Amino acid sequence: MNISRIKEKLYNSEKFKSLLQLKDTKKTSLTGVNGSLISFIVSYLFENKNKKIFLISYDSERVNKIKEDLDVFLESEGISIFSTKASTNDEAVSKTLSDITNDKEYLILSHHSELVSSIISKEVFQDSLIELKKNEDYSFEDLISKLNKYQYNQNDFVQEVGEYSVRGGIVDIFPENYETPIRIEFFGDTIESIREFDISNQRSIKEIENIKLGINLTSTEDENLYQPDKPQYKEETILDYLPEDALIIFDEESVLKQEIKDTSIFEKLKRFNTVSISALGATDNENFIDFESKPQPEFYSNIRLLHTNLAEYNTQGFEENILCSDEYQCKRIKSLIEDFDDDNVTSKDGSIHKRSDDAEHFVPTGKIKDKFEVIPESFQLGFIFPDAKILVYTEHQIFGRYFKVIKKKKAKFKGLTFEELKEIKLGDYIVHRDFGVGIYSGLKKINVGNNTQEVVQLSYKGGDVLFVNLNYVHLIKKYLN
Repeated sequence: MNISRIKEKLYNSEKFKSLLQLKDTKKTSLTGVNGSLISFIVSYLFENKNKKIFLISYDSERVNKIKEDLDVFLESEGISIFSTKASTNDEAVSKTLSDITNDKEYLILSHHSELVSSIISKEVFQDSLIELKKNEDYSFEDLISKLNKYQYNQNDFVQEVGEYSVRGGIVDIFPENYETPIRIEFFGDTIESIREFDISNQRSIKEIENIKLGINLTSTEDENLYQPDKPQYKEETILDYLPEDALIIFDEESVLKQEIKDTSIFEKLKRFNTVSISALGATDNENFIDFESKPQPEFYSNIRLLHTNLAEYNTQGFEENILCSDEYQCKRIKSLIEDFDDDNVTSKDGSIHKRSDDAEHFVPTGKIKDKFEVIPESFQLGFIFPDAKILVYTEHQIFGRYFKVIKKKKAKFKGLTFEELKEIKLGDYIVHRDFGVGIYSGLKKINVGNNTQEVVQLSYKGGDVLFVNLNYVHLIKKYLN
């Protein structure tokens, strides 16, 4: 069992399937939604009902948690958080605006306060977009001119969002709406290739057919176009960007109505179809589904209480899953729980700890060894969902610990980075992956065809010289004896 299997089981439940049979009306209500079940419902709606979703929540931390959940079990490049706050990265703003403007698939999450934030007008942003396509012509000089106009900063090497560099016919750009920088190779004014690449080793990640980039919203220049006092910001908000066929999801609408003081926002939202999701089971809307889920109980690190709870749900035929941060924690909690199958352990624990009031209705009903699954990956909040006969608890909630999803990165060959290259001195010994140990003779500019390229020069015994294009510095590293 893994989270993908949990997702499949939820999707195949009657409650989830009924989402597709709901009347396509202006307002739908989903009640009894607890824990991370909201994330699965949002994911289901995105995958099966509408590829343009904007979720509004009453709590910023909750927005982050739903986003982290979605990153775990929903494969889409269109997931983003919309926030104009100075403490957040503006590349998320640019990505959001770009996805909407380009009519891409998107699942955008936002705190309600962002609905009144002034942003660059849709018209100005749309006019700024540059589209570059492989094997098509685009003036090399015009591209550089527009990058400067849109506040991209020229550097020797691209390291951060909003920077670009030029080496002969190669332009490296790190647009805000991309997670990795882009390398564009020109032959004259013809684009020969467009590739995403890794900053640390300069290796290509994948070749792409086209890109769109626009104004650098992260620029700190005085003439930065991303300023609310500029004329292009007049009365423009994120709601002005959204098309009418977008689906708006309210996270706890009753709370939002209390929090949102500007009533004009609800007038603007009337043009959209909406889905209201709530943990409570009551609604006056006729078009609704009650998911009848329950939040994960509070166990306060009490394993005996957890064992009793699992034993009871096991007799009811529930599939039981405990999500952990890693394999070690899986083995640990499995061992701790199964120890309570031993009556002597239960009796000894009972003499040390008093039962909490919450435990009184839980009655031990038998052994549970090998009757529950432990999974070495996790999302934010556990839940009990009777419709699918499934129970999902998280280990960090059981023990009251903070949890944050850590994205696993694939291990890659580590050659020199541009930062490390700057530290190399003339005469240092350098190892090339294919040609062995040579001596660093500095950076040189050489002509290749009609282009000038900057290269690393390595000198070898017998007078041989090797030039390494800066795009391939990941193939060399400093020699350590």
